[in-house]
Amino acid sequence: RAAWRAGGAAGRQRAAAMSGVVAFIGGSIAQALLETGQALQRTGLRVAGNLVLQQEPFHFVGKERPLMVGGGEVAPSVSLIGKVNVFAYADIGQNSILRGEHHEINVGRTVKIGDNCVIVAGNKSVNGLPPTVELGRGCSIGSGSVLESCLVGNNAKIGDNSVVSEGCIIEPGAVLQPGTVVPPLHRIPAKQIWGGNPAKFVADVSDH
Repeated sequence: RAAWRAGGAAGRQRAAAMSGVVAFIGGSIAQALLETGQALQRTGLRVAGNLVLQQEPFHFVGKERPLMVGGGEVAPSVSLIGKVNVFAYADIGQNSILRGEHHEINVGRTVKIGDNCVIVAGNKSVNGLPPTVELGRGCSIGSGSVLESCLVGNNAKIGDNSVVSEGCIIEPGAVLQPGTVVPPLHRIPAKQIWGGNPAKFVADVSDH
């Protein structure tokens, strides 16, 4: 009888311990799922003006795998979707989204794209040219900027939180001040500084 009582007590202890383990594992899984859901919710939607894009929780999305050439650096949280070509030594910052489902996005050598940018190649032309995005060698795109179907020339600088609309051409060496909005089909001449909403001429780069 004493042995039976001892065995029963040990069994109850094992059951209690197992119950505690199950509760701990279940709580850990629930917490992990909650944290994952919160993270996806934070990064799931990017809003730029009236444009709302859903960010997939993958580095590469779609049937076409982006082309990576050379020693560029792409943050793990970046989404490259569709026909995106990233050339040598380009740098793409955290949480940026490049969408090339319809036409190509070409990120040239030593281009720097800041955090939280949205770059989209549209599905139709507004100026008779292919609605691609071309980012020329050495240009920089400031954090939070939105670009759609445009051309940015070599060594041009786009300030933070700027908008470059479809059909625009930013010529080599041009500078957009932070928060600049360039309406569709506009051309910013080479080595000029523009700013405001809508964008207006400010000065020549040589004057600064």
